[in-house]
Amino acid sequence: MNLTSLSGAGFWLGALALAGALFALQRLRVRHREVTVVTTLFWRDALEETRARTLMERFRHPLAYLLALLVALLGWLSFGAPIADRDDGSDHLFVLDVSAPMAVGERFEEATRALIDEVRRTDRAHRHVVACGSRLETLLAPGEDELLLEERLAAVEPEACAPGVERALLVLARRAGEDPLLVVHLLGDAPVRTEVLALLGDRTRVERILPAGSDAGSQRVAPAIVDVACGPSASGLDRVDVWARTVGGRTDLVLVDGADRRTPTTVATADGRTLFTFEDLAGDGRAVTVEFEGPGAEPLRGRAEVVLPDRRALRVATVADLPTGLEMALRSNAGVEFVEPSRAEVVVRYVGDDFGGGLPALELSTADGDDEAFVLVHESDAADPRSLLFEALGDLGLEWIDGDELATATGRAIELGERVGPVRAFRLWAELCGSGGAFARDAAFPLVVARALEWLSGRADPHWIVRAGDPLPDARAAFEPNGAESTAALDPVGGQLVPPRAGLYRSGDGAVLIAAGPAARPFDDAVTSRDAAAPPSSAFDLANLLLLLLAGLFVVEWNLVRRGRMP
Repeated sequence: MNLTSLSGAGFWLGALALAGALFALQRLRVRHREVTVVTTLFWRDALEETRARTLMERFRHPLAYLLALLVALLGWLSFGAPIADRDDGSDHLFVLDVSAPMAVGERFEEATRALIDEVRRTDRAHRHVVACGSRLETLLAPGEDELLLEERLAAVEPEACAPGVERALLVLARRAGEDPLLVVHLLGDAPVRTEVLALLGDRTRVERILPAGSDAGSQRVAPAIVDVACGPSASGLDRVDVWARTVGGRTDLVLVDGADRRTPTTVATADGRTLFTFEDLAGDGRAVTVEFEGPGAEPLRGRAEVVLPDRRALRVATVADLPTGLEMALRSNAGVEFVEPSRAEVVVRYVGDDFGGGLPALELSTADGDDEAFVLVHESDAADPRSLLFEALGDLGLEWIDGDELATATGRAIELGERVGPVRAFRLWAELCGSGGAFARDAAFPLVVARALEWLSGRADPHWIVRAGDPLPDARAAFEPNGAESTAALDPVGGQLVPPRAGLYRSGDGAVLIAAGPAARPFDDAVTSRDAAAPPSSAFDLANLLLLLLAGLFVVEWNLVRRGRMP
């Protein structure tokens, strides 16, 4: 038995103090007798006869003393909050899986109930409870009371992330071989491979606790969307196709486009996964949703939203006297529609011209007016100039031009600069864009012009769609969750960033990433399982039982005093 409110020395010192105090009270003899006084003449003599002659007398009534001492010690023991000694010589780590599959049905609620029952059976000094989702979160530290666990579990719910229990176990591999034995209790369905268990060593044992009445095998095949993507359609320039890959064997996936519900054009199944193709959607930048029609799918992975790329023709207005090379590059771009300035998204003009008003503009400058051959004008002075210029090399296709040839032809250094202005603009020397200009003859010239118009329009590039838990395709970018209060970016620090959970992410340059549903793979669990222990038959702990016994002894003592059997 352990005391949680008192130390061992404090309990025994208190017990000795109680025994001494009761012993002194037992010897105290201040007793009074009733004496009938016939006349007041004998009043003084009567007072003398009834006064106590001695304060302390010999110890009497040992049984009464023992009963009073037992009552006092039980009350003192209850104040010490005793608990049964549950130390089995091992450390216990409870890992609660809060990944997306745990949101199916009552799976998460069953796991939390089993967790609470199991925690009550372990020594508080040798147990640690963590929730494992997109990150590890401590729910109960060693030494904390299990009542705190129920309060903290109320704020925990499954996340749209891949199971991360294996990552948590790999952290534990660093203590392999240490004493005492570490017993890891897994609550949830996250699989663990044999090679991961082998890294933990002989002093770590892993077991899975199955809630009463659960069927682990059937719980792991709930229908879920694990991949979603979109791309150009073969039917036309402004059309797109959407693909979705699912697990669970369901074929009732539909695409919700406003009030329209589309069935897939093709359905193909391979390796336990089903690929759905929705063809020929208008690429106008709107959001569509793919979801299962019937119930039973995973709540966090049974529905996915996709933002279609905007593939409509870009509306451009130009001044009349453009250089021939630039005019030809614009006319050859099938994604450009020439319109009046009032309907345009982007204008092409000379620097200083008010054509198009405040619209984003591709502007032609002169070599005498600008030191840099290419200048990016952006709206905010908060952007890092070096990062902005670095991203522009790829976004505008400038990395494909032959800078040495341009420098030789113009006799000037070819530089890229940046400015801050009220509206986006991309400036380049007009001398480079004539029919005989060195840049107009470069094979990359039409690409740079097309990329510049796209950048000026502000149309979002097609979203990178990757699965949570998979690395991003671009290791250079630092991403942060969209809408996060913190402004600190998630920096990959020399490696590829792996988005931990599904959601919308935004990089420093405005590019958008959607981390779709967590990846799913065949279940190859190597962890031995056992059923959860039955909940305790009584809700009373040891302290409550002592209080009940104490109340009973008070009743006995009261009856003995009333009957005169106890002084």
